This record gives sequence, C-alpha cells and structure tokens, in this order.
Amino acid sequence: MSKEKAIKIKVSLLQMGISQAQIARDLELDRSTVNQVINGTRRSQRVENYLNEILSKAQSVKNDVRNYEGNIGQDNGQENE
Repeated sequence: MSKEKAIKIKVSLLQMGISQAQIARDLELDRSTVNQVINGTRRSQRVENYLNEILSKAQSVKNDVRNYEGNIGQDNGQENE
C-alpha cells in the first residue's frame, strides 16, 4: 500500500471509531501485524479483506447519508397552500 492509501485508511478508521487494536482482536492477530499491513510493509490477504469489508461498508453509509441529505428539502411534487 502507498503512504497516501495508508493515511486514508487510518483516517477512515479513526472516523469510524475503529482502532487497529480492535481489528487485531477481531482477527486474533498482533496489532503490529495490522499496522504493518496498513503501512504496506507486510501483506496479509486476511487483513486486507477485512479492511476492504469495513471500509466499503463505511463508504456505503457515507453514500446513503449523502443521498438522504440531498433529498431533504427537495420538492416532492406536492404544493403547499
């Protein structure tokens, strides 16, 4: 992983309130392993798949919120009298 991607992952995890330690506990790994995978100094398909899963869920939620916010205040075809 590139340094930029590692930073994006770390920021996303922080925004979601998920720590590297929590990921390590969930996967029954050392926190250092998760950190090394995020920083690109180690490869682990298991950690990468887990990160992809939680980050894609987070992106889906962000998209849902954007769609919801975009629909607030839009004319629903009914006129107020």
